[in-house]
Amino acid sequence: MIQTNHKKKVNLPKTSTVILKKKSKNKNLKTLKKLIVAKLILKRKKGLKKHNFRTKKFLKIKVVRSMKVKNVLTMLRKLQVRFQIKKLFLKNNFKKNLKRIFKYWVWEQKNSKLSNTSKKRLFCKSFLKKKKSKFKYLNFLINLKFDFRKIYGVILSIKDGVAKVVGLKGVKSGEMVYLGLTNYSLQAPNGMVLSLNKGFISVACFDGGVSALKCGDRVFRTFRLISIPFSLKLFGRTLDPLGVPLDGKDFIKSNIFLEIDTKAVGIIPRESVKEPMQTGVLAVDSLTPIGCGQRELIIGDRQTGKTSLALDAISTQLFYNGRCYCIYVGVGQKKASVAKINDFFFGGKSIYYTKALKRLLIISSSSSDSAVLQFLAPYTGCSVGEWLSKKGGHALVIYDDLSKQAIAYRQMSLLLRRPPGREAYPGDVFYLHSRLLERSAKFAQKRGGGSLTSLPIIETQAGDVSAYIPTNVISRAFFSLIIN
Repeated sequence: MIQTNHKKKVNLPKTSTVILKKKSKNKNLKTLKKLIVAKLILKRKKGLKKHNFRTKKFLKIKVVRSMKVKNVLTMLRKLQVRFQIKKLFLKNNFKKNLKRIFKYWVWEQKNSKLSNTSKKRLFCKSFLKKKKSKFKYLNFLINLKFDFRKIYGVILSIKDGVAKVVGLKGVKSGEMVYLGLTNYSLQAPNGMVLSLNKGFISVACFDGGVSALKCGDRVFRTFRLISIPFSLKLFGRTLDPLGVPLDGKDFIKSNIFLEIDTKAVGIIPRESVKEPMQTGVLAVDSLTPIGCGQRELIIGDRQTGKTSLALDAISTQLFYNGRCYCIYVGVGQKKASVAKINDFFFGGKSIYYTKALKRLLIISSSSSDSAVLQFLAPYTGCSVGEWLSKKGGHALVIYDDLSKQAIAYRQMSLLLRRPPGREAYPGDVFYLHSRLLERSAKFAQKRGGGSLTSLPIIETQAGDVSAYIPTNVISRAFFSLIIN
């Protein structure tokens, strides 16, 4: 019985055995024999057995609970460098109890002649004999370097929808990953790399971490940045930010994947805004007309008719403008509200039904979805509209609303342990909205003459337009419609 720092008593095994397999024959057998330096403290000295190292290719070191794991494994590493040991086998007792006795072993050394000049970098693989071993991240605990394949990693911890993963060499920030073998077999990405830290990476789970993921599960790369399957069959559907249908219809099958977070086009492909885009509201179209390729902010308190104005613009474009494709992005909305919009346009008795099936896409991430999906939803809608504008078409995107996206991004950043700033938002929350709205453009005739028009919506508190998020979006928009 050994008493820990937490005043808990832990039952430890008396002995465990580590076996080192030699890569080839070695002439320095006498020196090698002297290097087996583990000394029994809680057992009699007769516990050490003599081995004929000339006939056997295995070296055995007995380790007892009074030995410190760090120092024992440092000794094993030096043995591995000096005598070119190929594999490391750990017997069952050692594997089973290594985690809980990691902190409480004391090490003692005798007749050691190890050189400290060896600076070889070790890449060791552990070969576990036991097939159903729960100890999948043994290498991390014994302080050895990883040599996983580039597509393979291991979850160290998962909490609040954020998983810390070790491994995955060469992974990119923003890349989608498969968390768990089940999702890998189904080819359904359920995570996104958000932070590249020293020694581990942080992965945000799309489902909020409510699935059956646990410490030790495997993580696989998809080798593509966050993207959705793209096809013109997207229109007429209600989807989530990853392209998964929410209307009960079939999945979108496509070999084309559209990256959702890309850089905005430069100055040369653009031209000035000169074509009008009617909203159907006389006061807006006469006083502050909106042009194709413009960004016009709709700002006001809750229940002031901001969404109604945006839906009027969609219905006007569907009914009177046969060239414009419309995309409605709902961020943090109630599912009942999105269902009403879906029935208004896609219902069987709707006058917009036939035209909405061809030119309207609804993307929804409700308030019950994870913060990652609410963060990604506006970029998904913008990417679809940007693809149409680059092909010469016209697109109208409604972001309802971006203040909830900023709240979701703040939640993500705090869970990733990023330093908070004003109103606890991260320092790059301005870049969050600027890189989204700067993708709106009116392309020159040489580039097809397409356009992407954005109508972002911001909710204020008691008419305070000088708050942090409203002023950020106001600075990126051409005009602002303040609704009281």
